[in-house]
Amino acid sequence: MSSPARDEPVVGPRFEQFPRYWAELQGLASGLELRFDDVFLWNCRGDIWAMAPDGCTTVQLPGSPHVIGHNEDGDPDFAGHCALAHVASEGGNAFTAFVYPGSLPGHTFAVTSRGLVQTVNNIRPLAGGAGTPRMVLARAMLDAPGLDAALTLLRSAPRAGAFHLTLAQAGDERLLSVEFTAQALSADRVEAARVHSNHLIHADTGRMSQIVTGSSGVRQRRGEAAAGSGASV
Repeated sequence: MSSPARDEPVVGPRFEQFPRYWAELQGLASGLELRFDDVFLWNCRGDIWAMAPDGCTTVQLPGSPHVIGHNEDGDPDFAGHCALAHVASEGGNAFTAFVYPGSLPGHTFAVTSRGLVQTVNNIRPLAGGAGTPRMVLARAMLDAPGLDAALTLLRSAPRAGAFHLTLAQAGDERLLSVEFTAQALSADRVEAARVHSNHLIHADTGRMSQIVTGSSGVRQRRGEAAAGSGASV
């Protein structure tokens, strides 16, 4: 059997569940005039190495309406190369998302035409897995019709990496804090003011082996103190 051409991607079993996002990655590679393998690996960077020093913080304030505050603290080399993209995707939901160069949308902050809001924080576990790249999962969340479908997707898909998601939807009373790794998933309903930085903190996942940077630890403690005292977070 002959080998595929060097620039011809081989569709693996992990994309049988998400062919639309495989096609989006192919479109990115074509538009960027780069090898598909390079673009695909770029979108797997957090699954392969999640230890970048940058990291975001999300403030979760349940109420009527819920308030979600998020700072997107990416690599400073991306400055001037990012965008707020308005996307109408055939077969999926329209959405608006902050995007990094060469990356699928969904792994930063976004809102969809279904009223689904998602913010994403980097997590640094010491163990990964064989599964769907975390950025593909975050992109798939933007096509979910609601919170329950989004959680079902995350629970049913094999996962390669780890993220923290804050999820809410217009017309739904729930505000959710979701931590997932290759090995576990925890979904908490937020009932009081919370803050989440860049490490696992839920009871079900917080004891997993992970890297907690000095910055992430300080931001988490400062946020928790402010939220507990009722001060501005």
